[in-house]
Amino acid sequence: MPPTRRSSSAEALTRFPAWAPWTALLLLDLFFLRWVVWHFENWGFWDWDYQQSLLETTRIALLEYGQLPLWNPYIGGGVPLAGNSLSHAFAPSILPILAFGTIAGSKVVIGLYLVLSQIGMKRLAEARGLGGTAPWLAAIIFSLGGVYAHRLTHGHFEWIAIAWMPFILASLHASEGRSRLTRIGLGGLFYGLLFLDGGPYQFAFFTVFALAYAGMLAATERRREPILNLVAIGALGAGLAALKVLPVLEVVSRFPRKAAAINFYAAPFEPTALQILSQMWVSTAQQHNPEMWMPFVLNVGSYVGWGTLALVGLALIRHPKRTAPPLALALAFLWLALGPAAPIDFWQVLHSLPFFSALRVPTRFNVFVLLLVALVAAEGLTEVERLLNERFGATRRAMSAGVAIGIAALIGIELGFVNGEIFRVAFSIPPIAIESQADFQHMQRSPYLKRYQATALYAVHPNWPGATFPAILENRGVLRTYRTIGVPTKALASTSPIYRGEAFMTGEPRDAVRSFAWSPNHMTVDTDGRAGKIVFNQNFDPGWRALTQGTSAPITEDGRLAVKVEQGTTRIEVTYRPPLCFIGAFLSATTLGLLCLLIFWPASLARFVLR
Repeated sequence: MPPTRRSSSAEALTRFPAWAPWTALLLLDLFFLRWVVWHFENWGFWDWDYQQSLLETTRIALLEYGQLPLWNPYIGGGVPLAGNSLSHAFAPSILPILAFGTIAGSKVVIGLYLVLSQIGMKRLAEARGLGGTAPWLAAIIFSLGGVYAHRLTHGHFEWIAIAWMPFILASLHASEGRSRLTRIGLGGLFYGLLFLDGGPYQFAFFTVFALAYAGMLAATERRREPILNLVAIGALGAGLAALKVLPVLEVVSRFPRKAAAINFYAAPFEPTALQILSQMWVSTAQQHNPEMWMPFVLNVGSYVGWGTLALVGLALIRHPKRTAPPLALALAFLWLALGPAAPIDFWQVLHSLPFFSALRVPTRFNVFVLLLVALVAAEGLTEVERLLNERFGATRRAMSAGVAIGIAALIGIELGFVNGEIFRVAFSIPPIAIESQADFQHMQRSPYLKRYQATALYAVHPNWPGATFPAILENRGVLRTYRTIGVPTKALASTSPIYRGEAFMTGEPRDAVRSFAWSPNHMTVDTDGRAGKIVFNQNFDPGWRALTQGTSAPITEDGRLAVKVEQGTTRIEVTYRPPLCFIGAFLSATTLGLLCLLIFWPASLARFVLR
């Protein structure tokens, strides 16, 4: 770690109890999340309905059925859950969902990960040698700087994973009192958590940024360790998250998604680069506008204000050699974020690469620009203190410290006011009364979509077919609804004229099936012993396994899941057990053991490796 750049505010902060700055920051967070708290019981619209559906499906599987959350029977006739890149089934963020329920738990997660992002960003600023108020300012700007609010307002729950990014970057810096193995272990842990909590944009975009950041450190510090450490950290992170990564890769290979490399902010106009930059950093029009808010402000907004940018300019003027590398990196990613609006569209080049072709919105690179701006602005605050000390001398250091703390507080309050208002429309659906049913059935569409639109507290952009969350609460599946996995829907709605139940024997009367037991990953049918084919009203997937009378039986594809049975067979069981999930679980457990060795016993391990 570089030597800490001592400041008068560093000495001032030591005069307060250790809990005082954190208490102030938590009060600021509460102000920032005021609309989340005020609408604590409300449901979400847009992507929130899909995310809440995934979270509720996971909660049902674990708590109500005691099963691993591997298959999602509620959406589109049945799709993989473990192979869904947006699933939080194996992430730490699922714990509040299990403890408090999907609606309350998701709000708790928003608050917890906001604080985590601040802890990580403060740690990263300190790893760069900053002290006093400066690391606190970096934490405030990064966490309250618009990106988190926009992503979470729209329901992009996977963006809570940005909380882990500063921790990973901090592990690339030299650290006094910590061995290299410990830093690699911690970095691998946080990288794995980013995989588990994140989605495609976090996987792909952050990897590009982390490589660039490590390259910047290697060039400025003239040592290759940051790049080598990142390679090791990335491998450990992928190993820790293998129980999610492997099923996701398997599903993506079967149902690849290719998205056009569009700018996705043209509604109802095609913005220029200058308009994008203004909206991104200094426009206070961050709040909901039904006509243009979703495509433009949602994807672009990351308001930091003129005060933050002034501190960035001061840092560059006073210390160009120190601040030029992170600012150059910020400009490179800002150029990428502009996409087609940039003079040269480098996003098109990146979009042509494997995996990146599934991602369509380059403006989401703005989170990395925000992170670097927060770091350089913190440098600027340190320079403010130094200039004041030079002007007033050592006898007025308390005043310099007070000014620095005041600037950080004013910037925090401004960000809390402007960007906190974004959350006003995040949870705009008052709870809807539902009636749970004992027997699972599919519906063609959710009957709640019009009620969503009619009861919303604010004018909202028209939703795609959705409102799946209340249907799941009723123990119903919805066939025509939004989903991110392109499995063809072959299951039938209970209202279909050819619907014969959730399990039936082809060519036989209904009484051939005497009983049917259903759960998310497991279904059991008892028959009268006739030969034939049992069809289950779930989409086919190669991860299903069948047993007849306790003996393994082949699964047949009938569009839906089907099993051929011989004469005399009276019990058929099908269970969803995708092999890569269990291979991934083994790799994750093995990697977790290795990480524990690296983190808790680095000295003895180093002696063993190097002897």
